[in-house]
Amino acid sequence: MLYILLDGRRFASKETGHRYLCQKLGPFRYHSPNLDALHDALTSLPPCRIRLRHAATLRKSADGYGSRILQVLADSVLENPGIDLLLS
Repeated sequence: MLYILLDGRRFASKETGHRYLCQKLGPFRYHSPNLDALHDALTSLPPCRIRLRHAATLRKSADGYGSRILQVLADSVLENPGIDLLLS
């Protein structure tokens, strides 16, 4: 099973957050810095476990954009039942 570890502290701004996600998800066709591309990449993942540490920090970061990223994660899990999302 694929395991992806994300750190919510790495999302200081919209730009740095997307750059970080591109590093983590780039092999899965996530190269565009927008939420639609993130959703497309997540819904095409093979079965995997995504652990997001410091989710509360992400929620408060990036001028409210962190909450939108969390919503995309939640929506993607609903569309791709192979994703096991753990928030801590």
